[in-house]
Amino acid sequence: MKNFIKISALFLTLFLSFTSCEEDDSLEFVAAPQGEFEFTNTFLSEYSLPAESSTNDNIGVIFSFNPANFDVPTNVSYELQSSVLGDFSDATIVPTLSNANNQIEVSIGELKLLAEAYEIPVPGMGDLNFRVRAFVGDPISTTEKFTPIQAITVNLLEPQTGVNCEYDQLWLVGAGVPDAGWGWASPVSLPCTGNGVYSGDVTFANDAFRFFTDASLEWDSPSFNYPYYENEGYSIDANFQNANDGDSNFSFTGSPGTYTLTVDTVNKTITIN
Repeated sequence: MKNFIKISALFLTLFLSFTSCEEDDSLEFVAAPQGEFEFTNTFLSEYSLPAESSTNDNIGVIFSFNPANFDVPTNVSYELQSSVLGDFSDATIVPTLSNANNQIEVSIGELKLLAEAYEIPVPGMGDLNFRVRAFVGDPISTTEKFTPIQAITVNLLEPQTGVNCEYDQLWLVGAGVPDAGWGWASPVSLPCTGNGVYSGDVTFANDAFRFFTDASLEWDSPSFNYPYYENEGYSIDANFQNANDGDSNFSFTGSPGTYTLTVDTVNKTITIN
């Protein structure tokens, strides 16, 4: 009798284990959008786009966003979309300079192409509509999530005629200009926008940087540090100081962010706003 009970208990345990395994095998994890998905960076009131092609490969605008949550461990992909109509029934995927670490960068050249598709006149101003799509699996996946629509205002500048600068552009390199860093993969361009005037939007961090004249020469390029401009009698914005490092670089000491930087070699001023 005892053996019968033991055998019965054994079969019952095996049956329950088998049933449990079947139930586990039937469990499915279904991805579904959860929580907020939105932009985390601040956008400028307008983005100036020079008519000249020399700056086309430079960063025009950056879109940063929080990770999209689909409530399951899964790989999530992101793409930037634009819509002429504004309701994204005509959504197109925007080519980007980079798309990594929840940040997408778009070139000045691509913004100019979009402005043409939006039929914004040159010179002239208009809005471009963007959103980021997060999706799981293939691009045709319907498991997706979108940021709110973000419109940015672009200012298409008139082609410069008779503009005379010693250089076509100045280049900024250094940790104080995080889009460039201390390297030559993506130096930040400050194009000639008027007689003796270099101007453009630059993102600054609290660190050092220096001006260079020829990116193709990299570290062999002539460069201008803080004492150079100081000795030339320039009035330098108070947000810049001498880094007092080995190269006496510029140091940005203001609030990190994106500013319009202007180097006026005629009036000898370096300003940001």
